[in-house]
Amino acid sequence: MTPDLAAAFGRARSLYRSESPRILLLLLAWAGAWVALEILVIGSGSPPGRPIWLGLHLGYFWGTAYCEAAILRVALAAIDGAHRPGREAFLDHRVATRFLILKLALLPLVLAGLALLVVPGLYAAARLAPSFFVVVGRRERPVEALRISLQLTQGRSGPLLLLSVFLLGLNLLGAAFLGLGLLVTVPVSALMCAHAYRALGG
Repeated sequence: MTPDLAAAFGRARSLYRSESPRILLLLLAWAGAWVALEILVIGSGSPPGRPIWLGLHLGYFWGTAYCEAAILRVALAAIDGAHRPGREAFLDHRVATRFLILKLALLPLVLAGLALLVVPGLYAAARLAPSFFVVVGRRERPVEALRISLQLTQGRSGPLLLLSVFLLGLNLLGAAFLGLGLLVTVPVSALMCAHAYRALGG
């Protein structure tokens, strides 16, 4: 099945009230980790690129991988109509580590694509973003998750690119209101992506 933008938005909107508190709590934990990192970096006095600086940032990315994976797990459970995952599901070290590896591998690719006229970056995100759901939902290794993502999105680039453009615009709009709009757009985005992933057959 090809993901439908209107259907994904409608499903996300219907689930927002019940699922946004958990997603926003995880988002708050993510933001808290960033604040803690800045305090530690300033307190250490370590200049950028030094071992302490690198260690703190790597620890930050690994810690936030738990939050990001948990947000996707909550969104998937909501779309599936399944029981909400328990606390132990959020402490899956294997998933968090694989999520981090995948994120570090894909981030330069997407950023380079965005710098090259935006469209290549959005195309890369459209084809490869489902790999994060594969890691969270199926606990696959990063390379296998990428292969599955490319397989799921083959021939469906158009609708997925449209979804990527919509989500980019939605979150830019949310960020424009002093960032407060992200309290709405981030949960909606996570739920829309989960819906699209299931529509792809993930």
